[in-house]
Amino acid sequence: MPQPGPPQSGGLGLRAAVVLGISGILGAGVFTLTGVAAERTGTLLPMAFVAAGLAISLSAYSYAKWSAAFPSTGGPAEFIYLGFGRGGVAQALNLFQWVAYLLSTALQAAGFAAYASALTGWSHEGPTRAIAAVVVVVFAVANLLGLRALVRWQLFILLIEAVALGVLVFAGVLHGVSRPSTWQAPGGVGGFLAGAAILYVTLQGFAVITNAAPSFATPRRTVPRAVAISLAVVAIVYVIVGLMVVSALPAAEVTGAGGQLLADAAAAVAGTFGLITMCLAALLATAAAVNAAVFSSSRIGVDLAQHGALPKRTAGESDQPTTTMIVLVGAVVALLVIAFPLTAIGPMVSLSFLALYAVINVGHLRRHRQTGARRLPLVSAVAVNALLFGFLLVDVIRNGPVAPWVVLAAAMATCLVVGFLVSGRGGPPAH
Repeated sequence: MPQPGPPQSGGLGLRAAVVLGISGILGAGVFTLTGVAAERTGTLLPMAFVAAGLAISLSAYSYAKWSAAFPSTGGPAEFIYLGFGRGGVAQALNLFQWVAYLLSTALQAAGFAAYASALTGWSHEGPTRAIAAVVVVVFAVANLLGLRALVRWQLFILLIEAVALGVLVFAGVLHGVSRPSTWQAPGGVGGFLAGAAILYVTLQGFAVITNAAPSFATPRRTVPRAVAISLAVVAIVYVIVGLMVVSALPAAEVTGAGGQLLADAAAAVAGTFGLITMCLAALLATAAAVNAAVFSSSRIGVDLAQHGALPKRTAGESDQPTTTMIVLVGAVVALLVIAFPLTAIGPMVSLSFLALYAVINVGHLRRHRQTGARRLPLVSAVAVNALLFGFLLVDVIRNGPVAPWVVLAAAMATCLVVGFLVSGRGGPPAH
């Protein structure tokens, strides 16, 4: 089994790690999936954000322990190899994880497209999807400049986004914060938990930190702190946003606004200025998230190629993503954005990550002595992820479209077949 690596001299520090983490988490989810979740949670939306934050904090603990002990550019992909070896099951899981990250990147790009439509008033999806595809390509090129250039992009966008969200919160306070007439979830307990499961994915972007662990000067110290800080900061922001929404809009509008719920809330508290400000903030946030997610997906792809699950020529001679890998990721995500709407991508992403996080925590239980992780948080993470997965699965079967099921099932089957076909290829096995 690989041993923990030494500190990297001249590497990035805590501030850069936190910037990367916040930019990876604070993306399309809060702007586009909040409305989808609110259809189920109603005015209990802020509490659903709290539930989602508590649930994902268990997996964040697991990821931080994995990455601090065994820094790898593959991040979660390497965690699966460490937990399950290099057989067909591990290869299939890692291939499916890569697909999930590509879907997540597409979700963030689709969020960009949705708010571009709201800002411009376009009624047809074609032009906005094309713009989203262009954004994917632009940030794929930005990733070719390397990690330090990526952090500089993220810092610039985060500063603008923070100012915009601050203006909205201030406008909401001036408008007057009032309690909703009723605190209830239209879907009951099951709907509330399904909504929390949808919101869960809005907080999962912290994995970009684990993928960049080898670039930090002291990963054992930096990774856990950066994951905790970035997740806590974004979770607090989300709860505040949820409170603003349910205080600004009537209950019927909270459950019926759909993907542009935050834009409606901003318009309610600050008129046209609020609408434009929220749309611009959403565009910046989703663009930043695409930037971070392309990097994360490319790192996972490199690790897969080094283990034989993807063509070796896409990995290059070092751990850094090659031009070929970044272009491949950008092309696939652009095609996903063009082919599928936000409503189809969202449920696929949520279910995928709930399942993957549960499996990674099962593998961590087998190696927890090497990482120093405690068993109770790991067991709790598996149970909570399975619970949320089950409630969301039932909800989607009852209320969702068929397309996500067909695509997700096909992806899982393909990854399973390919995983076993390539299980004998690649680098040295993890013992």
